[in-house]
Amino acid sequence: NDRDGRRDDAIAYAKTAEHFENQALGLGMLIEMNKYTEAIQYINEMQTVNGEQQDFKSVQLINIDYRQNMMGYTLSPANSATLLSVGNQTYPLSGYARGLYYTITGNRINTNPIHSGNSPAPRSKSAATNSLTIRSYPNPVQNNEYFISFGRDVNVDETYTIQVYSVNGVMLNDIKVKGQNLVSLDVSDYTNGVYLVQVKDSVNTIYNDKFVVLK
Repeated sequence: NDRDGRRDDAIAYAKTAEHFENQALGLGMLIEMNKYTEAIQYINEMQTVNGEQQDFKSVQLINIDYRQNMMGYTLSPANSATLLSVGNQTYPLSGYARGLYYTITGNRINTNPIHSGNSPAPRSKSAATNSLTIRSYPNPVQNNEYFISFGRDVNVDETYTIQVYSVNGVMLNDIKVKGQNLVSLDVSDYTNGVYLVQVKDSVNTIYNDKFVVLK
């Protein structure tokens, strides 16, 4: 149909994109369409320039392996070690490994990044960066709204970027806010599952968290 045709065109375009993050969007679409054989070939053809990108490919191969047999899947020691190793990194793509590990095992990879807490299964989460305290809630999300609070000390001159990803690496939200103490994200179109949220200032990623949509 027309929708599948548009998706195929988007995947073909993403595959030839210059930036790795854009290539990953095409991979995410193949996985969402359950085209796992094509997705594996797509991964093998993706060119990497650093360890972070290679780790992303390794995690996505595990993700595909899991999705093909969710009910009977057993995480091998080697794949478990890969997810733990990648999940303990602090670069943005490592969030996919943490989300996948949690989805498969029900256990969290507890890290200690500079701006993230690691309390188990929180209903909300906060992170302090200088005088700015960021909170996200509720967790799980059951009423179609997920909130990011910057507190009263938000820098009104700073533009912050909020991004939400599926555990497959598909970016679902990419918004910029300035001078707002509280931001509401509409997740009414999200299916039940685990999602990753990041907040960035003009220089760094200053907040990472996972949340669950459960309707």
